[in-house]
Amino acid sequence: MSAVLALTPQKYFNLMFNNLTFKQVRQPIPAPTHVITTDGTAITSQIGYSTIQAIGDSLNVTPDQSYGPSLFVHPEGEDSNDGLTLRKALKTIGRAVQVAESIKQQQVYDRVTIRVSTGNYVEQAPLLVPSNVSIIGNDLRTVVVQPTENTKTKNLFLLNNKCYIWGLRLAGCAVDNLENPREGFFFAFAPNAYITTSPYVQNCTASHTPFDKFYAPLDPANENPLIGNGPGGMIVDDSVLDPYSPLKSMIVDAYTQVAFNGVGICVRGRGYAQLVSFFTNFSRVGVYCIDGGHASLLNSNTTFGDYGLRSKGIRKLVKPDVSSVPADTSTNLSQDITGSKQQILDFMIQGMIAASTIGDYSDPNSAAVILTRKDAGILIDSLASDMLTAMPARTSQFIQGLFKAQDSSQGSIYTLPTGVVTVFDPTLLPDFILSFTLINQYIADNFYASYSLAVRDKLDALVDLVIDTLESVVDQLSLDFVEDFGSLITSTAHDFSYAGSGVNFIGLPNNQGGVGETDLSLRIVEESGGRVFHTSGDESGDFFAGNDFIIRQATGTIDGRAFAKSLFALVTPFSLALEN
Repeated sequence: MSAVLALTPQKYFNLMFNNLTFKQVRQPIPAPTHVITTDGTAITSQIGYSTIQAIGDSLNVTPDQSYGPSLFVHPEGEDSNDGLTLRKALKTIGRAVQVAESIKQQQVYDRVTIRVSTGNYVEQAPLLVPSNVSIIGNDLRTVVVQPTENTKTKNLFLLNNKCYIWGLRLAGCAVDNLENPREGFFFAFAPNAYITTSPYVQNCTASHTPFDKFYAPLDPANENPLIGNGPGGMIVDDSVLDPYSPLKSMIVDAYTQVAFNGVGICVRGRGYAQLVSFFTNFSRVGVYCIDGGHASLLNSNTTFGDYGLRSKGIRKLVKPDVSSVPADTSTNLSQDITGSKQQILDFMIQGMIAASTIGDYSDPNSAAVILTRKDAGILIDSLASDMLTAMPARTSQFIQGLFKAQDSSQGSIYTLPTGVVTVFDPTLLPDFILSFTLINQYIADNFYASYSLAVRDKLDALVDLVIDTLESVVDQLSLDFVEDFGSLITSTAHDFSYAGSGVNFIGLPNNQGGVGETDLSLRIVEESGGRVFHTSGDESGDFFAGNDFIIRQATGTIDGRAFAKSLFALVTPFSLALEN
């Protein structure tokens, strides 16, 4: 096959034939389609991020804009290179994520893939990974990534929306605080990330088994000081995200961590993690949920180590009472609201300039105006959406978004005496209510004349739902619409082999050269309202459905409090019948 190319050299893609790459050509950005003269062989194929299709004696090459170029990283590369070919590979992943960001800023390609060759990469943490960027390792055994010594207590990869990580071996991090961790993890959210598609970590491994700690004395009551803090796998902490982020979740599949005295995953506040085949060994805590965090696991284990599944603390959850909102709908009013959104916002700001006694809304570029318009815009969208359906789901969601799980402010100014945490300064509540009232006023004055009383009542009830909930929770400090949500770990088909036996090789069982023994009191730990629901097994072959229903493999018997209660419930009616 022959090919004649007349292309402006700007961007790379691979041209393939019969599954063999035979030419890497450059693709100009301005023109989407180019013709390549061939010997006439008929072919239609999806090629990398381009489509090749035969037309007579020529092939049309059409780039797919949803997929971008690959950047190559190699230990013998140079960070002064462009990284667009292996021959001109970059040297560090840190430089690669910077180049990826510059490519994405051109707004030509949605995704950039960073391909990391075999090697040992010592990187300055943290590495800020742009949204929709993939980092693909050549081999999880041979692509080793670790932070520099002076940055090992920082989070290594900070992930944005739609990030994907595959095939890396991680090392070198150290968790800052084993009881209350926030730093020293391999993966975390990027600051102010806006998540609509969860970051995804797949087929990675982490190790930290220093030779001089193999048999160091253990002291689990004091966090094993002679071992030192090990690394953390992932921290899913919603407090660092954009307050308006729809999702606060991370997905993990096929991850193994063999690390003395570390943390497998920590989920905090409103954070949520879904994990499949998540394996931790010798961890201080395998899975740790704090202050209302939620982790869901399938086919996973916590082997050796101290704590297995540990769930600690609660968060306050505001749940509006939507029972008073009518079920009436109106497509036309919804369209009127959506079509007049900017006019409603302008009216609202003018009204606040005139009526507010707290804030200054005269400068359209001030933070007060920008944030007020943003919050009000979300409410307007919510009202329009809920006029299309019987359930006020979007308005209820808007209300819940005004509250959060963790207060990281200086002096905890967002925490109410009841423990509820707002996303705004509570002293600004009158202005929030004023803005919502003005939105309702504009809609009533301009549209109500065209609609039935039932439709008008529905819209009024939606706005009242917001105002009444805020006044109750923030002003009156009532708990009528507040629930406690305990930290939650759910795990199906979990293995607890020798959980609680210790965080180094002393914790190995006798048959593997250690002296470790399972500690049932450590493998499931529920503290201060935290909860753990599980089906699991251990090295004895016993099967557990929760903590109170056990099938004993060795004896073929069933015991546990739940079984005893259910058995008693069955036997009691027969006993009463016999007495009669």
